[in-house]
Amino acid sequence: MSTVTPEELNLLIEQTYKVEGDFNELKASYEHLQDTVEKVVEFLPNAIWIVNDDGTIFLQNSKARELWELLKQLEYKNEDYELRFNSYSYLYKKLYI
Repeated sequence: MSTVTPEELNLLIEQTYKVEGDFNELKASYEHLQDTVEKVVEFLPNAIWIVNDDGTIFLQNSKARELWELLKQLEYKNEDYELRFNSYSYLYKKLYI
């Protein structure tokens, strides 16, 4: 079995700190980006749901939360369509990102 020299151990520790710093920086950047996207979606004047492939809600704005009954009526189709709900028309649009 080979032994690790103090210099090698010190280098490993320094690299670990660097990786941890890079990870924390990336995590902060991701959180900032997520916050920005949430603010943009909230700013939009229409009800917006961003739905995962399995039908779970990834993101929604306050207008969408007010219309939770409308969400239950949506049919997840591949084509766009209009839906009437409480005397208003809504557009269903599927986008692939």
